[in-house]
Amino acid sequence: METLDARCESLPEDPPQDVILKHWNQSLAQKAVLPELLPALSEYVVSAKLKDDEVAALTRAISECAIPRDAGLQDGFYTTFKEYICTHFGWIRRLSETGANWTLVECGAKLVLPLPQPPLGDPERPWRALPGLEGLGDYAFADVEAPHLLNGEAQWDDELLSQIVQGVDREILKMGTELE
Repeated sequence: METLDARCESLPEDPPQDVILKHWNQSLAQKAVLPELLPALSEYVVSAKLKDDEVAALTRAISECAIPRDAGLQDGFYTTFKEYICTHFGWIRRLSETGANWTLVECGAKLVLPLPQPPLGDPERPWRALPGLEGLGDYAFADVEAPHLLNGEAQWDDELLSQIVQGVDREILKMGTELE
């Protein structure tokens, strides 16, 4: 595991065997194995028919597992290799009008914004209360309470916030329950 997280550098001319081996291991980990972790996780979750809480526990375990280092110290596996694990995809509990599901999100294709989970049985509530959410088609909404494996997520800014409150029905504001 040592040096697998260090960037691969070009091999010098006529390198010694240990340098070739190190370069090989780095390249294999960074370019072949680690980028396939999230697609493999996605396939496993589907094939094993894991329940929502089981997927959350597995995702949390991946994000928190540690790798031993010298002198008994430990580094987070995910934090150490996040750049390579999330090369092509992120893994989130995605919220939509039809409910929540664990899914891969393509890096760069969709920006991910955190969103509080709506009450059980009413997944449409955020879209009813804040109709401007529908206009944010370039974004995926991640359950803010769920663990995720993602190389960065977008943040709500003033422009996005003003966009989602456009068209809010006054009656919804009076009821208050829609905004809980």
